[in-house]
Amino acid sequence: MAETINYKFPIPTLSGVADISLVGDAIEDIDSTIKSVSDVAGGKAPENHASISDTYGLANATNYGHVRLSDNTTSNATATAGVAATPAAVKAAYDKAVSIEDYAQHTSTVFVAAANARAESKSGADYVCTGTNDEETIQAAINSIVSTGGVIQLSEGTFYFSNNRTSGAVSGIALDSGIALKGAGSSTVINTYNTSGFSDNPAIGVTGSDNVTISDMLIMSGDYKFSYSIDINGSSNVEVNNIIFTLQGSDSGIFRIYNSSDVNVINSRFEVTESQTSISVTNNSKNILIKNNVFNVYDWEAIYVYGGASNVIIDGNFFKETYSNTGNSAISVDNALSNIMITNNVIDFPLAPVKVNSAASGKVFVYNNMVKTPPTASAVVQINMDGSSNNWNQTF
Repeated sequence: MAETINYKFPIPTLSGVADISLVGDAIEDIDSTIKSVSDVAGGKAPENHASISDTYGLANATNYGHVRLSDNTTSNATATAGVAATPAAVKAAYDKAVSIEDYAQHTSTVFVAAANARAESKSGADYVCTGTNDEETIQAAINSIVSTGGVIQLSEGTFYFSNNRTSGAVSGIALDSGIALKGAGSSTVINTYNTSGFSDNPAIGVTGSDNVTISDMLIMSGDYKFSYSIDINGSSNVEVNNIIFTLQGSDSGIFRIYNSSDVNVINSRFEVTESQTSISVTNNSKNILIKNNVFNVYDWEAIYVYGGASNVIIDGNFFKETYSNTGNSAISVDNALSNIMITNNVIDFPLAPVKVNSAASGKVFVYNNMVKTPPTASAVVQINMDGSSNNWNQTF
């Protein structure tokens, strides 16, 4: 008798007389087989079970399940929605993020190249100087981010502050709040020496500003071209870091802190070959830190603190005078001071390394300093102070 292909059930034919018992047995086998298949399937989905509904359950943060793919990059769907991003959606989101980051970096960091910078520095710069009146180009870069703040990154090379404009006020550059002026180290040179005329303005001015940084460059000055290399006036939260200052030719100011607060001068070097004070702290300036600097000076005091300054810390600096026939000290304090701390410095001066002058009526602390060369004066600290001696403390 013929049989079925899969289960070999006997197939009755019309020829002859059918064996009824065999047919019955086959029916039982069919019933049993179908039941077994149904039990194994257990309600599982068919092989092709794509669906527009959630019949077979959604995946979520806890359970495996079905997800629907989406190219949408703006959806707010959560983990319970059963929706997953396609590679195209991930790529689109990534491209948007990169674009936003690039835009933010471009608008917050402006690159300025010197006229003699490397070709690759010029090609990637937002501004390129000409070697004449370069302060104007740098100021234009500053003005481009004045509303948001950011970094003005100077390339290697020399920037000439010519101070010979034919129109407008003669000045250097002005740093507004939130601006950082950064160089590439000593290879970035701001040259204010090769100029003509005299300016009452500083080469770099910080006036009425907050949160300003000047770092990583060499500033050359001299011959009265600018009033100061850097002048901080009526400002707060200013840091000057890793600057090399040089002074040559006739007297020009180097660095003044005037009526300002929370100013740090750190890790810098002052090379002065003329009679001039390196740093002046005056006019009620307060919370000033002068730390880890090197002062090689000609004859005037390296640091002069006066005019009601308070909370000034002069710590961990090195002082060397190159001309020995003077009466000046490495550090002079004067005029209604309060809480001046001079500590952990190395001082190589021929006369009194520290001088506390008349009218220094506030508290002055001098301790734990090292005098490298014995002074020719009678005292390491020269005290010419009015009022009670309780106002100062000397311990070398």
